[in-house]
Amino acid sequence: MKREELYDFNIPEQLKNYLISTKKNYSNLNKKVLQEIEETFIFYDSLYHFDKSYFSACVIMTIQNEFASKNFNYSFNRMLDKELMVSPKYHCNYTLESLASFSSLFQEITCEFVDNINNFSLKEENENDLKTLYKQIGMLEIINIIIDDENCKLVLDEGKEIIEGK
Repeated sequence: MKREELYDFNIPEQLKNYLISTKKNYSNLNKKVLQEIEETFIFYDSLYHFDKSYFSACVIMTIQNEFASKNFNYSFNRMLDKELMVSPKYHCNYTLESLASFSSLFQEITCEFVDNINNFSLKEENENDLKTLYKQIGMLEIINIIIDDENCKLVLDEGKEIIEGK
């Protein structure tokens, strides 16, 4: 099989790049095996969120295994079942790692709160300043529930003390 033919298959780009670039010659990699990989990839890509790089690694590990070459599909699917972490598409299944983009928002809200508390303690009490601070306290309480961070709790508690003390 020619390496250029890999472009015709619907498989992850990482896998295509590896198979085209590698100096290894996989004797067990033929059109039938690539069709099986393609069908499996389409199945997973249609139904699940998953790491395409890890999917590609599973393919590579399977084709490197001489024993698996005789029964590629069975070995490959077994490896995917054991190793590939999937979550259903159209299902809200987020972890804090996947919500890392919120950390900058959380930090921004915390910094604004600290600035407003510092300004509040230096000047006379203003009704608009109090409203803003209480809104920020509410946001920080929600953030603290989400991330359960000791520093966030400390900032929140100290801010409340300053407001109550004035």
